[in-house]
Amino acid sequence: MRATSPINAVNRLADVRQTLTDALDSAASVIATAEADDLRVHRVRRDLKCAAALIPLFAPSVGRATKAARRMVRSVHQSLGSARDVAAMQMTLRRLDVSDASKAALAALIETRRRTTSRSPDDRLQQAESLRSLALEAKAWRVEGPENALALKTIESAYRTARRLGRKAFKRGHPEELHRLRRRVIALGHRLEVWSPADEARNRQFSRLRNLLGTHRDLGILAEFADGSALLDAKTADELRRAIAAKQGAARHRAQRLFSRVFEPSSRETIKLL
Repeated sequence: MRATSPINAVNRLADVRQTLTDALDSAASVIATAEADDLRVHRVRRDLKCAAALIPLFAPSVGRATKAARRMVRSVHQSLGSARDVAAMQMTLRRLDVSDASKAALAALIETRRRTTSRSPDDRLQQAESLRSLALEAKAWRVEGPENALALKTIESAYRTARRLGRKAFKRGHPEELHRLRRRVIALGHRLEVWSPADEARNRQFSRLRNLLGTHRDLGILAEFADGSALLDAKTADELRRAIAAKQGAARHRAQRLFSRVFEPSSRETIKLL
């Protein structure tokens, strides 16, 4: 994403707008070949997550148009979900501490899934055009006046919501609640990177927390896929299940410790940093 400078409040929202349009243009430029390799899938979805996180900051000045814009971005993002899951499973399996035979058995099943995730070229081109059109529209969104203060309030509210959700998610340990927390952390992290880029230490912590929660999620996706396959023998399935559970537990424990460091300061202290 485009680097920004910690200058005055008006320019902060102008930087947000620039980062938003850059993300949309970047996604549009590669989405036509997004299934070509795993890195392209990851790059497009990263750009779309950034755009979806920044669009609501313009709601005070743009109004309902931001809701339509966010729905469109999320629709494109979700259309790449299957391809992303396959890429994540392949990467997660390579890092798993299991026998070569178990890896080979599950890798073959994942490859079969990969061959069924392609989309038509017409769909990809239409999505790219929609993203380019939104980028052009967003370049005209207003960034002056009281909108900056209202955008900051949106970030403050998102911080409190993520903290409340995270406390509950780690207490219960439910995978879906941890996944919802991850989505909140990703969105908040993108906003903070643009709004207060000078706080590099905190932004790195958000990035690490996002990655740990992502690892937990990817392991869960791999576990569901393996458990749902009737083609794995019992010994292989059991080895995979135990290895995944061990790595998930470690990722959750590390994420919980980091969450406490990132979110336990009072809201007033965090807002002061913004």
